[in-house]
Amino acid sequence: MRRIAVAGIAGAGKSTTAQRISEALGVPYYELDGFMEGPNWTVLADYKERIAEVLATDSWVTDSIFYPPGIDQLLLDRADTVVWLDLPRGLIVRRLVRRTLHRGLPPRPVLVNGNKERLWAVLLPSSPLRTAWREHGEYRERLTRVLADVRLDVVHLRTPEEVEAWLAKLPRSEVKDSGVRDDVR
Repeated sequence: MRRIAVAGIAGAGKSTTAQRISEALGVPYYELDGFMEGPNWTVLADYKERIAEVLATDSWVTDSIFYPPGIDQLLLDRADTVVWLDLPRGLIVRRLVRRTLHRGLPPRPVLVNGNKERLWAVLLPSSPLRTAWREHGEYRERLTRVLADVRLDVVHLRTPEEVEAWLAKLPRSEVKDSGVRDDVR
């Protein structure tokens, strides 16, 4: 496991899980939103090329498959493992309500490339909360179809307990004093 894509709808815990995998295995984590979303939520024109450069390296963990748009096939062609966080919609919606309040109320945390979320953005049709509620089943069907056609190791996790148990079984990389992690074989 050296090139891992963590999949799941918004609120499933992709970024947190990807960070934990990265720390355990000693491979770099890349938050893919940062390649696409520039300051003031502008779309960066070269995001696909920049993501392709990262995916051409020997090891990485990412926090998405279908977002940013147009990178899913590239990710699936380069990944050796997909960790699918297929959690219940009710749990995801509860998580997103908490996240929306945390990110939307003062003091609003700074997100990728200096951006901050605004609470009123939950009213937009594209808000993560509304999207997760509306598209939870569709996402599951789409990912099931996509993963049926690839030759990758797929770790399909359906509950927070399964996620924790799987993460606990990961081999641990030793961190040297220099901060550089040893390769995991």
